[in-house]
Amino acid sequence: MRRSYEQTCFIARALDVLGERWTLLIVRELVLGPRRYSDLLSALPGMGISLLAARLKHFEQHDVLRPTTLPPVRAASRPTN
Repeated sequence: MRRSYEQTCFIARALDVLGERWTLLIVRELVLGPRRYSDLLSALPGMGISLLAARLKHFEQHDVLRPTTLPPVRAASRPTN
């Protein structure tokens, strides 16, 4: 169960969403632009898969972010000799 400040102040409400461990590090990564789930896991060593999923779901529930589909990863082209 998440703890809440249970105050109407916008700062307290923002901390209810952003104040959990790892959350600001996720925000740091997402500020740089859209990221794949695997990119976030790579950028946040030590963070568990289920915890990342829970944080992202929490962000979605509070309209902090919305999922988007990125284009497929392109394979690097090989130089021809």
